[in-house]
Amino acid sequence: MLAVVVRADRAGLDAVAARPGVRAVHAAPAGVTAREPAIAPLLPGQTERADPLPDDGVVPS
Repeated sequence: MLAVVVRADRAGLDAVAARPGVRAVHAAPAGVTAREPAIAPLLPGQTERADPLPDDGVVPS
């Protein structure tokens, strides 16, 4: 599974995060609708942190 959207309180999100195979849990601010969050998959190498990738690629001319 790539991603799932759930509605839960902090304890519920902590329980999801503790499940085997769950790599990340991102809590959206209160009041956000299901259509508003931007969901981006983690890359295979992102095992400890999901920082933005470096912006050091070739600039097209």
